[in-house]
Amino acid sequence: MPVRLSWLFALILSVLGPTSSLSAVEPFDPRTIVFIGSSSIEFWKSLPEHFAGSKVMNLGKAGTTYSHLVAHAGEWAARYPADRYVIYSGDNDIAWLGSPEKVARQFREVAQAMKAANPAVHIFVISIKPNVIPTRRVRIGAVRKANAMIAAEAASLEHVTYVDTHSHMLGPNGNPRAELFSIDGIHMNEKGYRVWRDVLRLNLEPPATVPGIPVARPFAP
Repeated sequence: MPVRLSWLFALILSVLGPTSSLSAVEPFDPRTIVFIGSSSIEFWKSLPEHFAGSKVMNLGKAGTTYSHLVAHAGEWAARYPADRYVIYSGDNDIAWLGSPEKVARQFREVAQAMKAANPAVHIFVISIKPNVIPTRRVRIGAVRKANAMIAAEAASLEHVTYVDTHSHMLGPNGNPRAELFSIDGIHMNEKGYRVWRDVLRLNLEPPATVPGIPVARPFAP
């Protein structure tokens, strides 16, 4: 699908909201890494390749906000009792004038609901990414504040690791690296997903430290 059409399709879905048409997989392997969140997760088509050697499940839906995750994350954690969940959301929340405080509060609700449904779960929450498109760039201050508040919430929860990909998507001048984004200025291209992969793998599968990319809170399955 051409990039412009995929962007339009994502906008339509964002108005309608994500749907939940999940079917149980039997038997479910708890070592599966489950990815949930918005279009940045759904459009990650190279996910199995990037995490080769691990089972992955992509439950991303375009248009997802933390409100949607509050409504469904506990159900998913119970249905798919994986020991590792990766969450990406907040992008749409902030773009649609949601407050950083609400985003952080709802993230905590999601994390607590998932823990209640699956006590063995460990959550990796990806920082809200920067955007090239001007209509979202004007909200960069709110994005930074939301990221700081989510990081603080994660630090207070033993079953959560905050994963800072945001800073790795910025150039030396502090602006978003345009080469990481698709033509719409919102979604990432393969180069952008490789940045996410490199940072995430250090947290999901902690190897020796790679210079320049710190490990926030290594997870040992």
